[in-house]
Amino acid sequence: YYIDMAANGIVGNGHLAAPFAYRIGAPLLVGALAHLTGVGPELTFRICDAISCVIFVLSCFYFARALGASFYAAAFSGIILALNFNVVKWTLFSGTMVDIYAYPFLLAAFWALLREKFYLCLLISSVGLLFKEFLLVPLFVQAAALLLEQRRLSDWKRWGKPLLLSGLSLLVFFVLPRLFIHVAHTFQDIDPLNDRSTLRRLLTYPLSRRHDFNILFAYLAGWLPVLLLALAPSRLRLIAVQLRPYRLTLVLFMAFHFLLTMYGGTNINIYITYCVPIQVVVLVILLDRAGVPVWEICAAVLVVFTFNRIWKTIPLPQNGLDTYLDFYAGYYMRVNSRSFFRMGELLTYIIGFSVLRFSVIRFSGAQTGIPSESQPRPLVRSGGNSLVGLDEL
Repeated sequence: YYIDMAANGIVGNGHLAAPFAYRIGAPLLVGALAHLTGVGPELTFRICDAISCVIFVLSCFYFARALGASFYAAAFSGIILALNFNVVKWTLFSGTMVDIYAYPFLLAAFWALLREKFYLCLLISSVGLLFKEFLLVPLFVQAAALLLEQRRLSDWKRWGKPLLLSGLSLLVFFVLPRLFIHVAHTFQDIDPLNDRSTLRRLLTYPLSRRHDFNILFAYLAGWLPVLLLALAPSRLRLIAVQLRPYRLTLVLFMAFHFLLTMYGGTNINIYITYCVPIQVVVLVILLDRAGVPVWEICAAVLVVFTFNRIWKTIPLPQNGLDTYLDFYAGYYMRVNSRSFFRMGELLTYIIGFSVLRFSVIRFSGAQTGIPSESQPRPLVRSGGNSLVGLDEL
């Protein structure tokens, strides 16, 4: 569908399908480049996807550097998160993934959140909605934070305008495309505009143990690099202290992210990749402030590389749909023996890594090297204590 959009556009295109038709950013960009270069849209898509994979690593790197990370911590964060099966490997296999275009917008919007730049975050999120609907998360986070922080009626002049602009942005970049872009088919799991019967899934999804199992698997798998390095009492305390000033941002972000993951559809593992801003933040704290030894960093890369099957060829669906869906596991509500094996493999890596760390410290007499910090050091410089930067408003 994305290739068809790149080749034929969206106006007068009778082959559009939801939700793909609403993600116009990447297909129209690729279509324009294909027209300018004379290269076919499919090949142009693959070239752009490959370039976007490099941009993903660079975006993570510069986002981390903007947080004050060292060069090696920033580089490691980008590389180990790129080893997630659903970020680079799946993008290059598919050749038409649009998520890889959305991550830089998400990182930039989250940076604007931390810097208390309300309108900048609003602008970035609005443009990002043309690429993937997960850019709703930063938009919702700052709107909710504004309401929570400015609940007094006397402050309505200060929060009324930004909330009005947020609603207008939501209308223009999210609602109107769904109202005016005609689709011939819908593959959207919850689509009240094109199939009202899908609304029942608002109730059935949370009650599905298979769905919940795969969401749990996806979160553990997506957060594997962080879990490997963070699961030590002293490191968890350090993370808690350092993230204390940003707890409202983080809680709101993860809450809205969970809702979109619960009701987003079938590709649960891909949805978890939109946690990338918080993952970078935690990795920066661990690598620059927790004294993580080199052997742990190398071991973590090896584990992430192995679990994500980076060296293996993804089987083609036409050669066996079951083999294709079970290659990584965690798809939609598909739970079978392979799912339990992968969950067991994942838990073995996480628990085994913690046991190995404890054993090395115990028998070598090594110290954790974690400084005793009772006060957080700011990740970014900002103009005040308000999450949304009311001085800017």
